[in-house]
Amino acid sequence: MSRGIRLSRLHALNWYGYRDSIAVQGNALLAGVTGSGKSILMDLIQFVLVGDLRLVKFNQSATGERSDRTLKGYCLGDTKQEEGGITQYMRDAAIAYVALEFTWPSGRRVETWGFRIEFTSAAEAHGRVTPFFIPASLARSDFLDTEMRPLTHAAFRGVAESHTVDGVTGRIYAELGEYLRDMSQPAHLNFDRTVLRALLPNAMSFTFLRSFNEFCRTFILPADRLDVRDVTDSYKAFVAYERQLAELRDQHVRLAAIAEHFRKHDDLRRDAALGRWLEAECRRDHALALLADGERLFAELSSASAEENAGLSELAESIPNLRSEQESLKNTIRDLGGALYLELKRQNTELAAKITRLTDVGRSLES
Repeated sequence: MSRGIRLSRLHALNWYGYRDSIAVQGNALLAGVTGSGKSILMDLIQFVLVGDLRLVKFNQSATGERSDRTLKGYCLGDTKQEEGGITQYMRDAAIAYVALEFTWPSGRRVETWGFRIEFTSAAEAHGRVTPFFIPASLARSDFLDTEMRPLTHAAFRGVAESHTVDGVTGRIYAELGEYLRDMSQPAHLNFDRTVLRALLPNAMSFTFLRSFNEFCRTFILPADRLDVRDVTDSYKAFVAYERQLAELRDQHVRLAAIAEHFRKHDDLRRDAALGRWLEAECRRDHALALLADGERLFAELSSASAEENAGLSELAESIPNLRSEQESLKNTIRDLGGALYLELKRQNTELAAKITRLTDVGRSLES
């Protein structure tokens, strides 16, 4: 959807040969043979938007610099004929209304800006030019009375001031400057009137400048020499700020890297402390397990030691008795014949030696 304000109607009543309101929808094309009045409507648009007759260049789109069209000629209808050196007009007196209707997107707002021009006679040089603003859409009949004649100044003032929309009331301006100032305000058509008044008459005359540089110097740049010191200072300040910003950005990157390393170091230090704590816990648990195993082994060994001590106690108690029995047996043997015992022992030793020799010899069949 378009966001621009569009021209929706042209009002041209007693503007040369026009006596009507022309609706404009979308892109409008003005077509016709030479002299059919195309440039007349272009001049109407130019006059309503620029207003200052010292700047308006009537009919230059058709004749270039040779045009001699005037506001009086448009209102009274200049026939381009003379009688006795006096210009002849189609009308001896006239009240003309020229206006442009602008419509905001979606039709939520409509404004009509224009002029009421009155020449009471052909002898009058400048006529009475009255700017006006009406915050509404107007029809051709709104400019005419019951007899289909253009409204008088007082009657038209009543029509203008009778329209009030959103607290904005139609107005008849006493000065052209106030009209141009209000029309260009952001609350209304929102344009730079200084640029428009310099550019629009030349643009609508369809004349070409020698170069784009000349166009810029004529319509965009001021006439006097530009003071670029502020721009230079601003640029230097911008470069300095940009350099400082680059340094700050580099510092930020470095600080971010340092912060990341510090975070990792802090995490590792915490992990190391946690590892040491876990190691100590594991060592404590292992020591407790070893202690439990040692205590269990100590209990087992203590039990076995008690049993061995009991056996040793029994042996210690039986040794004297056995020794006593041994001595008793020795005495008995001595008493029964000790020489026979010794002879038997000797013979037993010799038989054991013979058995050993025979065992060694009898290991093969030949032996």
